[in-house]
Amino acid sequence: MNKIELLDKKRRQYSKFYFMGLTVFTIAWIPRLILKSLDVKFALADRILILVLALSLPFQVYGSWGLARIARLIKKDPELKAALYNEYYLWNDLKAWKTGFFTMGACLAIFAVASLFIPFDVMAVALTAIWTGVGGYHISLYRLERSENG
Repeated sequence: MNKIELLDKKRRQYSKFYFMGLTVFTIAWIPRLILKSLDVKFALADRILILVLALSLPFQVYGSWGLARIARLIKKDPELKAALYNEYYLWNDLKAWKTGFFTMGACLAIFAVASLFIPFDVMAVALTAIWTGVGGYHISLYRLERSENG
């Protein structure tokens, strides 16, 4: 396997780790946010959700670190940059950014409607919207690249 194929494969693997960590994080974050906003006092559920959040973070850190390392390698080598940041990848990147933007907007719209019934912490809503947008971008880019590679 040549260097380009190897880096592309690693990039997809790191994206998968990030995606898995973010998914688990989101699955634990949303119920915790709702329980906190409703002022529900259930210590066991809170501890379990915090544990799940903490366990998901290493996956996100590992995926992010790997993706950043690969991006630095690609930027240093013009041949790799030409091969891995081709027009198709850049087009998918643009579509993924749009998806992330609209995902963040949808998240804020859901919170706007839900806030009519539940008083949410503004900082928690802002963080959730940011994570949703970033997650939407990464999930979209991962799926677009995956559909390209079969």
